[in-house]
Amino acid sequence: MRIALISDIHGNKFALDEVLKVIDTDPLIERIYCLGDMVGLGLFSNEVLQTIFSRDDIYPILGNHDELVMAMAKGEDHTPDHHMVIDHHRYLAERLDKRFLERMESLPRSLRVNIEGRDTLFLHYHLEKGMENEHISKRPYSPLALDTASTVKLFSDCAGDLIAYGHRHYPPSVEHTDGRLLVDPGSLGISTRNFATYATVDITAGTMEARILEVEYSRKEFAESYPKAGIPGYEFILSSFLGMDDY
Repeated sequence: MRIALISDIHGNKFALDEVLKVIDTDPLIERIYCLGDMVGLGLFSNEVLQTIFSRDDIYPILGNHDELVMAMAKGEDHTPDHHMVIDHHRYLAERLDKRFLERMESLPRSLRVNIEGRDTLFLHYHLEKGMENEHISKRPYSPLALDTASTVKLFSDCAGDLIAYGHRHYPPSVEHTDGRLLVDPGSLGISTRNFATYATVDITAGTMEARILEVEYSRKEFAESYPKAGIPGYEFILSSFLGMDDY
């Protein structure tokens, strides 16, 4: 079976639309797993969620930004280490369609699925031991591992033949280690490049092979949406996450 992995869309409808157009041309892809952070940072939360929830072949899980926006929408605590985007999250929460909020509340932080006899785990990122069910304001996610050795060590306590995760944004990675496959498809929606990334994984009883793919999209059009909307803190987002200082 071939599956596709997408992650960290961050409200970027332009990138999502282009990636799905390409995925839909591959008849071998049977499922798409969305590894969280569908919203947050980008403006088009409702459009992205409408696309994801309208498709039967997309299996989404929650990411930290999804949970932070949900917390704001429900009047719950927000984590202090995201203080630079708290006004931005509030802006998005106030405009989030309640139908989508209810659907998001039903989503898990991880999915474990048997595919072709292989134990596969899909999650946004590694959760600290004992923190798996803690509220997002308690900062349950582990600090980012920034190199291969640290990443392999971090996920060593997660069972599975395939571990698919996101959260780091860049670079995407494919790691074969101790008979397991770790795949980070990279951020589909937030990048300093004019490309959205995703991954495909071919899974059989005997082999697992992953590829990272790129799709060009209009990052300029996405960036221009921020000042037009007057969204709080957009200068910080454009500079820190998109590498743009001229808007």
